[in-house]
Amino acid sequence: MPRRGRRRAGASVVDRAAAVRCRVVVLQACARTWADRADVADPIARAAANDAIDGIDALVRELQELRATLSGETREYDYAAAVRVDALLESRAQR
Repeated sequence: MPRRGRRRAGASVVDRAAAVRCRVVVLQACARTWADRADVADPIARAAANDAIDGIDALVRELQELRATLSGETREYDYAAAVRVDALLESRAQR
């Protein structure tokens, strides 16, 4: 349980990370189907390859969104920390 006053990672970051993991699991299954294909016509393996390619594209988008969200949250966190430090230094300077 998070300590009082501490903020858990934003739900959007957690949700995006879960979506990335889900996409990786699907990609892994598609890649396995493609890797296990027969040397004859195998429409299921071919469809799995298409799904894997689409999944990779979606995964890249999800990762970019996750990175953007996390970068924004860390910038906000760092800014808030700097404001607290400035306030602390100001209060000590007035003593």
